[in-house]
Amino acid sequence: MMLGRILPSFAAAVLIAGGTLVAVPGEASAADFCGWQPFRTNWQLATVMKAGAAVHDGPLAKCPIQDRLGAGGTLTNVHCKYINDRYDNLWYWTEEGWVYSPYLELVIDSGVPTCGWPQ
Repeated sequence: MMLGRILPSFAAAVLIAGGTLVAVPGEASAADFCGWQPFRTNWQLATVMKAGAAVHDGPLAKCPIQDRLGAGGTLTNVHCKYINDRYDNLWYWTEEGWVYSPYLELVIDSGVPTCGWPQ
């Protein structure tokens, strides 16, 4: 009987606060993205378009910078891509780490696979 009164109140409080009970990748926090390292499988070559571009440890600008790309025109290997729906941007998982897509240009874009979200 008491539970019947508490659950609706709790649900209403969550809705009023704008909270959700389940996090999904599109709603994940920076902590959920940072440190994510997908499997390194097939790769495609990409040209570095911005010398010294930041290499992050996750597909989010808020994730720590762990390295910098080399000179413009050098090549790197791209293993997969991830579209961050929350911020509507594209990231590539490379040999060096996560790189924001405008900093790279694929040499041959024959379909970079999407990085699988960790289970």
